Amino acid sequence: MMRYAPEGVGEQILQIVGAISLITERDYDDRTMLANYSHQEIREMKPEEILTSAIDVKRQVMDIKGREGVYLNGMVDAFAMFARVLCGEKIPYREAIRVMQQVELRPVPAKKFEELTEAADRRLTDLGCKGKVGEKVRAWLTQTEIPGEKVSAFSESLIAKAKAKTEKLVVKMAPGDGIDRVKTVRGVFWSGNSAYLGNFRGQLTFNIDRGWSVPTFANILCHEAYPGHQAFYSHWDDLYLQGKLPLEGAFYSTAGNPANPMFEGSPECGLHFLGWDDVRVDTPEITPEEKEIYMAGRDVLDLMRLYQMQACWMRHVEEAPEADVIDYMLRDGIMTKVEASNTLRFATHPVQMYYYPAYYYGHWLVYGCYEAVPADRKEAFFRLLYDRPHTNETLIAETEELVGRKLDPLAEW
Repeated sequence: MMRYAPEGVGEQILQIVGAISLITERDYDDRTMLANYSHQEIREMKPEEILTSAIDVKRQVMDIKGREGVYLNGMVDAFAMFARVLCGEKIPYREAIRVMQQVELRPVPAKKFEELTEAADRRLTDLGCKGKVGEKVRAWLTQTEIPGEKVSAFSESLIAKAKAKTEKLVVKMAPGDGIDRVKTVRGVFWSGNSAYLGNFRGQLTFNIDRGWSVPTFANILCHEAYPGHQAFYSHWDDLYLQGKLPLEGAFYSTAGNPANPMFEGSPECGLHFLGWDDVRVDTPEITPEEKEIYMAGRDVLDLMRLYQMQACWMRHVEEAPEADVIDYMLRDGIMTKVEASNTLRFATHPVQMYYYPAYYYGHWLVYGCYEAVPADRKEAFFRLLYDRPHTNETLIAETEELVGRKLDPLAEW
């Protein structure tokens, strides 16, 4: 068994992660341990016991050197912070996110709004849309709408194409890997969900309360399936069985921790990894017309994410009233009322509020690292990204080693 720390520490970390999940599932109907590759049995613990255990683990790992020590200390600090929240301690949101996500939360820069608004507007104009940018977005998404009852069927051919290209460019999946079922659901705040069933199998669920369109759905499908969540879930299970994944990283948890940005950022870049929005990459598996609309879909989703992250900032840091936050997301017509309401529900959920920034910051963290790597070294980047657990600090440091220079992928965000 591969370990980053002395015997017993990995088991203790898994117990902490699992015990947090038992509490969040019981009290908030939100299971946060989404994968446990070790299959270690988890016992219930009180929040105070979890915090004490995290402090004990910190004592045991604080002097471990190298990437193992950086990873372990970052994760344990985050779980201790999460335990403090579960104990009822009122932690300022920015402080909590600084430790849990290893990012400095700040307002979305106005420059980024300008850049991405211009990019989306230009792309939609080229596609024949007219009016203000919000009007172009809504008209275009309506024109390319996928009826809710057809979402599952529409996904099948895309999953096959995405998996084939993933195995060619990004990561080879284990024999037996696949998606058992694609479902639809209503009444939830998230857009899509990838559930790991074990034995390399997964299940996808899409929220059809919100509207789906061909370009945005393709991005989300790559996020949830290949080369996104299902690829990671399945590949990590395979790595663990081969003794190539450390026990201390043999899980996935949505309790705020610095692995979150990588686990959301990589899927957020999934379609980009396949080259489906990149004119530099040969993509015979899709048509030029499909690539054009996927590129526009990525621009629209990137713009939406700016509004969503700014809404999170407004609510948690500026303490803006919920009605004002909703109005802000609706002001330019980029988002619908359903999308804005679901965003607020997600970003203010008592558990998921500590996870939510991982989408925005994770996207630009992973994108920045990926784009810094020259074309002839992309394979090496995918191996460091997909074959070992990361915090923000380890991912940046190891990408710097790969490219031979300092990186600050979140400097502009």
